[in-house]
Amino acid sequence: SFNQALPKGCLPNSITELEFQRFNQFVFVPPHSLKSLSLSKEFNQELNSSMLPPSLERLSLDTDKEIQIGAIPHGLKYLDLGSNYKHEIKQGVIPNTVEELIITIYDNNLNTTSIPNSVLKLQLKCNVNVKQGIIPSSVTKLCLFDCLANISDIIPNSVEDLEINNGRYKNESFDCNWIPCSVTQLSIKTYILVNLHELPVNTKRLTFESEYYFGQIPSTIEYLQVLNYSRHIRIYNENYEEKEDDKD
Repeated sequence: SFNQALPKGCLPNSITELEFQRFNQFVFVPPHSLKSLSLSKEFNQELNSSMLPPSLERLSLDTDKEIQIGAIPHGLKYLDLGSNYKHEIKQGVIPNTVEELIITIYDNNLNTTSIPNSVLKLQLKCNVNVKQGIIPSSVTKLCLFDCLANISDIIPNSVEDLEINNGRYKNESFDCNWIPCSVTQLSIKTYILVNLHELPVNTKRLTFESEYYFGQIPSTIEYLQVLNYSRHIRIYNENYEEKEDDKD
């Protein structure tokens, strides 16, 4: 894999997208035409403004080096900070132009000002419980990975599309009465799913994958997708009248 210094002018201005697998060089000056950059966990250099041109719109990292305010260019739309970043994310580290953000939560690396109000799509990988106020009210699509606690107090009412993925935990349950009323589209992967009948009436689209589920699927669901499930499924219909033939 390529791992050589890239001073200014080494790469042509026709390049708009760069992806490195094992690149780890301090001398790295990409062309000003660059719009998308992906650096793997092998990249272990401190970011500076010369590495990230102002034209950049998408950035994927997996660094454990602290990112300083101003290192990530204003104008960025998509940011993936990977799973190794454990430093406190101060206000201004993430530009207020970012609309889609992927981040891993560790102890005290996020506070109520870390994520800007420009973020519409947010994916959180939870190594610790998410504190109230961390998720801004601008978020409409939220993905939570490995979040086992009650999430009802941490999700703002702006969230309409919610994805929960706790699939790697055996014998853990997720309670559907934690889902906020604003959610219209819901996807859940968990070992045990309970209180399905307590889903909000606004939730119209439901996808779930679980070993066991408890509660009836409400009649307010308009779209249903059940993944990897071989047991009997019950859908509650309040308008259904049981006939004599059905009782036999």
